[in-house]
Amino acid sequence: MTRFVSLLGAVALLSVVCVVVGCNSDWNAQESLSKAEEQQGLVFTMAEEQFGDDVEVRALAKPDVVDTVDVADGVEAEVAVERDVDEERALTRALKTNNHYTIVAFEAGTGKEKGKITGTFNLATGAFMSDKGRGRHIILTPNKNYHFVCYADKFITRKGNVLNVSRGNAEKALAGRTANVKILPQKRQSIAFHLERFGVRVRTKLVAPVPISTVIIAKIEASKKEIPLGLNVNMLSWDKKLEGASGVECPERKYGTTKSFVIDKKYSLNAVLSNGYDYFLAGTNSTKLNLRITHGTLYGKSLITKTPIPLSKGKSLQAAHSYVIRLTLLPKYKYLWNDGQVNYLSKKDRKKFTPIALVVDSHLAIALWDANGGQDLAWHTLNAFSISYNSRRISENTGSSIENIKRAIKDSETGKTWTYERIWNGWLNKHFIKADEAQYFPAFYHAVHFYDYLSKYRLPKGQQLAAKLKQRGPWFMASVSPWVKVYTSITFTDQKNFDSRGRWDGYLGDRAFKLAGGDNLQFNVNYWTSAEGSYEANNEDAPVERHIIWIHQPNYGVGSMFAGGLGKDVKARVRPFIYF
Repeated sequence: MTRFVSLLGAVALLSVVCVVVGCNSDWNAQESLSKAEEQQGLVFTMAEEQFGDDVEVRALAKPDVVDTVDVADGVEAEVAVERDVDEERALTRALKTNNHYTIVAFEAGTGKEKGKITGTFNLATGAFMSDKGRGRHIILTPNKNYHFVCYADKFITRKGNVLNVSRGNAEKALAGRTANVKILPQKRQSIAFHLERFGVRVRTKLVAPVPISTVIIAKIEASKKEIPLGLNVNMLSWDKKLEGASGVECPERKYGTTKSFVIDKKYSLNAVLSNGYDYFLAGTNSTKLNLRITHGTLYGKSLITKTPIPLSKGKSLQAAHSYVIRLTLLPKYKYLWNDGQVNYLSKKDRKKFTPIALVVDSHLAIALWDANGGQDLAWHTLNAFSISYNSRRISENTGSSIENIKRAIKDSETGKTWTYERIWNGWLNKHFIKADEAQYFPAFYHAVHFYDYLSKYRLPKGQQLAAKLKQRGPWFMASVSPWVKVYTSITFTDQKNFDSRGRWDGYLGDRAFKLAGGDNLQFNVNYWTSAEGSYEANNEDAPVERHIIWIHQPNYGVGSMFAGGLGKDVKARVRPFIYF
């Protein structure tokens, strides 16, 4: 073996000169070397891999993993695991951490250790400062190949030729290996280390269509012994293997200021991000992690979880990646099903049945579809539109249209009486029930006989309506107050705060109706109610106006329709209601 001794730099003494590497040229350290340093033998350059940078809350692109889980009574979450990093950006950067390092040289082929050196980097100058005392040099043989390993020895332990990273050091552990370097008998030879990370960082984001106005506190945990305790790295092959497992309980974290963002170019959602990261070893599976909410309310309901929320179906988390586990917190709506049962969509025993109406109050539901296939219908076709055909008219003589509407909202009649009452008509010279008069009261008729439409057009082959639903009694055309319950139950608005209109949440409307296979209430159309209002309520011959429900983004409101023409020419949509 030929050994060179220190003479004019033609040596293979590893008197290490290392520099801080700039972001734009990770491995080019030429400009940073002083003239004295250029006369040295081997020069090490190092770049430190960074965790992926956060990006701003953005539109809900397709995430990697999506699942739906229960959070609390009446609230569920769509859980998504997504990278919190721009994939195109470089992940290696200049050294940012003032670590203490050990550099070890192994002879290629034999794997024998040929020496090591320890020291720190001066982040200001980039100079490697070896520790005082022995071991400041490594003597290597020129024209032979060597493997070099560099690791942050404060956060990584070594046993033999195996490095170990504990979960507690997942945030700060750094190491790199440069293999098969041929030592050349020249003045200066550069060897580059890519210091890689062995941890991942995770935080959570809560998203909701309503403002998240209360303080929410949560923590990531795992009660089962399924979270890796350590990661072993073979210094020669650089193979990695997880070891051990335990449960974990991360610190409680609050969520920050709400940020709004738009999806589908029309709906605005709100998001809050946890105020810190939790760190795990690379290879940890996200399916093993749970989130426990310890404080907070949403939709008027407590979010405190008795059972931790599983954070996904499963994704192996990759080293140096930043992940956001996004929980879109959504209300769970109850539905009336074709067999007469009431339950959530998520119930597994409901797969063989079809939801037909959205429950908005005790034993009250609104159909998932418009009557008559969504075609407009006349309230009545008899003579002038303004003639009254209810046994009672709501007294609306306040002189204020809003105050008149408030009277209609507060009126106790649901509309069922006006749908099924028996009325005498002198012009026809007969009694009639609006529910049964397809020719003269088509809106009422189609609301009541909606069960025929369901059976023909909405139920899958082999399914039938329960007998109690397949009859004229429970179905009716609602007055104003049931429509207000539709608004408050979908948007979680206190009915006391609804005067004549309120802000309509189209996202929740879509969720309430479309998720069950129905149609959302349509924008820019009017829906009939069965209510009549009059300035002379006790005078059955006085002209009336009829109340409607209108939805013009972003509002949902109660209005009135008054027309001087014929009843057959004044039309609107019909959405049936049912008492069950």
